[in-house]
Amino acid sequence: MIDSQIVILLQSQIAAEFSAANFYFNLSSVCNSLNFKGFSHYFLQAGCEEQAHAKKIIEYLFLNEQPVDIRDIQTKEIAMPISIPDVFNSALEAEIEITERINTIMLAAVNLTDFATQNFLMWFIDEQKKAVAEAKFLARRVLDLSDNFAALCDLDHEVGEDEI
Repeated sequence: MIDSQIVILLQSQIAAEFSAANFYFNLSSVCNSLNFKGFSHYFLQAGCEEQAHAKKIIEYLFLNEQPVDIRDIQTKEIAMPISIPDVFNSALEAEIEITERINTIMLAAVNLTDFATQNFLMWFIDEQKKAVAEAKFLARRVLDLSDNFAALCDLDHEVGEDEI
């Protein structure tokens, strides 16, 4: 049985994953409006991945016969106007925040000697390592290319084809 503290943290994480999904969908819309279709596609996919993360947590709670009560799904505001480097820096900040939340849940699971939840969370920790590394790479790359519109358009095309 999962400790009630872990259940609360996981339920909160579900809301955070849906919030991140909404944020990425909004970043996708911003990129689309700036005519960066590849970046728009990238963030649309990122939003879908965050929804899949929420689903994974829901399934874990169901498997452990725990309730799922999703509340307070908030979305980070996007200050407009926004540049493409700002978009990618915002995405990096979002990934770092999600990583910190997962680490908090893992620490609680360790402190409560909840080995099953620790095992479950390892997938998220691995996923976040990759997500933060990719977000850092793209944020730096976009910033480096921000003064070269043609190169930025090439990167947009590459990212849209999942060739990062």
